[in-house]
Amino acid sequence: MPSAKPQNPKSQAPAVTEEQKAAEETVRKGWLNRTVKITMTDDRLLVGKVICIDGYGNVILQEVHESRIKKLKDGSDSIKNVVHRHAICPPKAIKQISVAKKEPVTNTSTPPPAGSELQKQKVQG
Repeated sequence: MPSAKPQNPKSQAPAVTEEQKAAEETVRKGWLNRTVKITMTDDRLLVGKVICIDGYGNVILQEVHESRIKKLKDGSDSIKNVVHRHAICPPKAIKQISVAKKEPVTNTSTPPPAGSELQKQKVQG
């Protein structure tokens, strides 16, 4: 009687999910290492540099500027801004994604790179 061999799950290629298709489309559009603006389903706005899209379609951002607008009881808006080093955006939570037209403002207290025009001006001036 022949013994049944257990199937190796790694030998079968996994089905491509919608999240993986979206991640591949993002890569094709050339969004890696570009600053993007992501609107989340909970209406948060994230602006950051795409450093990775994992196998599940999660978009991993670096130097992320998060903005959240809340409506107050008196009808006015309350804006909360937070800066994160990294953020992971699951594809199901992304409402819209686009290349940011303007780079976010970064920490200006750090000195410019050695040899740059700004560094030369500071040394001479």
